[in-house]
Amino acid sequence: MAELSDGSDALIGEAVATLASGDFEVSNLNGLICTGTYDQYEQSRNLKTFVDCNDGRHGEVTVLRTGPNLMNGSGVGKLNDGTKMRILMGDMVHYRNAQETFYNQVAPMKYPPTSNVMIFEYSNVDLDEIYDLLFTDYLVIGKSAFNGPYEPPTQSRSYAKSIGADIFIANSQFKETRTSFMNLSTPTTSTTYISGYNGSGSVYGTATTYGTQTTTVPIRLNRYDQDGMYLKNVNSINPLWERTRSQYQATGTNDLSGIWKNESYEIEIIQSGEQMVSFIRTVLDGDKSWSTEQLKMVFGIESGVGIYLMGNKTPMPSKFSLNKFGFLEVQLLSNAEVFSFAKMP
Repeated sequence: MAELSDGSDALIGEAVATLASGDFEVSNLNGLICTGTYDQYEQSRNLKTFVDCNDGRHGEVTVLRTGPNLMNGSGVGKLNDGTKMRILMGDMVHYRNAQETFYNQVAPMKYPPTSNVMIFEYSNVDLDEIYDLLFTDYLVIGKSAFNGPYEPPTQSRSYAKSIGADIFIANSQFKETRTSFMNLSTPTTSTTYISGYNGSGSVYGTATTYGTQTTTVPIRLNRYDQDGMYLKNVNSINPLWERTRSQYQATGTNDLSGIWKNESYEIEIIQSGEQMVSFIRTVLDGDKSWSTEQLKMVFGIESGVGIYLMGNKTPMPSKFSLNKFGFLEVQLLSNAEVFSFAKMP
């Protein structure tokens, strides 16, 4: 597969190696065709080749090959008009922004692009449960699911904006490690020292022999089950991570009410109805993404279960409790991470 920076549709095709030559051809439905040749006997992981397209453009690409028999890989290049080219080979084609590749529309209509999207990443959770717990006020535009090498959710930012999403939530869970083997050929030299007599005196010299040495190396690839949801704020609700102190009213006090502090934040906790709610009082670690009176956490008084907003504003299901030292502990339910706050006198 080849992708061009000028906005052309992706070109798809194949590379064929015979005893006589190595040739490749890629094309798209708009009639653009690009072809080239390569050395089918080259064993180096790095491969350079020239490209000619039927619209008169030409250029050069460099590909880094991986996997069994060097059949997978990716690379970059440039055509003579400045257009950049991205190459994906073998299995790598399937991981070309896999969230986009495996996207399925859920909403009955498409939405205009957005200028900003919030991205929240989770691990080892059921994304449907996360949606039911935190995001039911948002319309699901579409979903994606795939298994492959880990793909950072931020890689899908442009695509999420292009389909009109306001929020993209993603989850990953380690599945397995796959091992393949690749033969690497490296040049070798050996020197032979020669001496003799030519009738007038002794002569000395060297002879150098050039060859190659093949080494088999393992390539290990971690694979993850990954899924994503693209969400739309169709009712213009005020997101949890944008709420402030002015939106909550103190209705009482208890042992948790007051000022609490750790190395990153100083927070104020109030009782509001059946919930305890905390807000940023002071940011101590210089994190400029937070400001005074922004919501930091909310949890039920009886259940001790609620939501903690991480440093990047990701809402995380959490358990809140006082430990035996009197510290307020925040235990994330999706992993073993714990935060704590000490109450100020």
